[in-house]
Amino acid sequence: MTFGPTLSLYIARRFFGAVIGIFCVVLFLAGMFDAIELIRRVGANEEVPLDVLFGMAMLRAPSIALKAAPFVMLLAAMWTYARLARGSELVVARAGGVSAWGVAIPSLVTAALIGAFATGVYSPIAAALLDRFDRLEAQIFKSNASLLSISDEGLWLRQGGARGQQSVIHAQASNADGTRLGNVTIFLLRQDDELLGRIDAANAVLQPPFWRLEEAIIHEINGEDPEAPPTRTAHDVYDLATDLTSEQIVESFAAPETIPVWRLPTFIRNLEEAGFSARRHILHFHAALAAPLLFASMTLLGGAFSMRHARLGGLGEMALFAALTGFLVYFVFDIAHALAGSGVIPPHPAAWGPPMAAFMLAAGLLLHFEDG
Repeated sequence: MTFGPTLSLYIARRFFGAVIGIFCVVLFLAGMFDAIELIRRVGANEEVPLDVLFGMAMLRAPSIALKAAPFVMLLAAMWTYARLARGSELVVARAGGVSAWGVAIPSLVTAALIGAFATGVYSPIAAALLDRFDRLEAQIFKSNASLLSISDEGLWLRQGGARGQQSVIHAQASNADGTRLGNVTIFLLRQDDELLGRIDAANAVLQPPFWRLEEAIIHEINGEDPEAPPTRTAHDVYDLATDLTSEQIVESFAAPETIPVWRLPTFIRNLEEAGFSARRHILHFHAALAAPLLFASMTLLGGAFSMRHARLGGLGEMALFAALTGFLVYFVFDIAHALAGSGVIPPHPAAWGPPMAAFMLAAGLLLHFEDG
């Protein structure tokens, strides 16, 4: 007796339904808990309406839920195969000559396809929403935050300054921590973005509380007669006040999670050409590419612990072991990412190694628990 594609489609449909249901619950909980945290941060500030805070929570919820997606796969697989076991459907399938791998493959393929969808479609949408959240958060909670961006033209940095002025710094090159810039142009602005002048310098070295500009040429606009030619003065060394630190500059980079995955290669290239480290962004890019493998690994892990007949008992213990093993895999995954982010190990093995190890572990457990 053979079941052919009918059984595969049935299992895939059951698994997909479980994934959708659990993911919606996770998405809702992520939004609610984040909204509560935002309300706590605002406190008694009545200038921020509740609908704005709930809207911000909904903007960040998709990214939070995406981080929990591997556990969604684990829980969905456990739920699906436990239900099949309780209904004796697995027994019938095994009696019909279907091996454990034959029962597991439909959910594995479904999980891999969901992972591909998450990388190519869902992740860019979540990144755009998270970027919008970060901008709203900067306006509400960090109104004086610096803004730094990297483009094909080099590095752009906006900072506050003395007497209500602001500066927009453009540099063609930088060192890894943003404390030394090369081929610098600085636009001096009022708070209303009216141009006051420009400074050209060969180099700028951050020595808080000022930038030390080398070979600086200052072009000042005449405030009484804006149409008059700007006055030009040269300085071997000129100090420009700043409230920035090296840590603030590095942290001002767009987080990898806020950049759509298909734009990451260009962003990484621009980052490296500007002289900054792109480890975090490379790691995030390859972790996104490895999502189908990670989703399939967690699905196989959940199935390996759940494919046993309900009459044999012990399903609760097996579910507990599955959850603990899943947390162990995620812990190793998180440790590998932390090591790669600090430069201890390269980002490529940190992104691909844990999913591969998890898949081999799950496959070994499935072969151990099942003789098929």
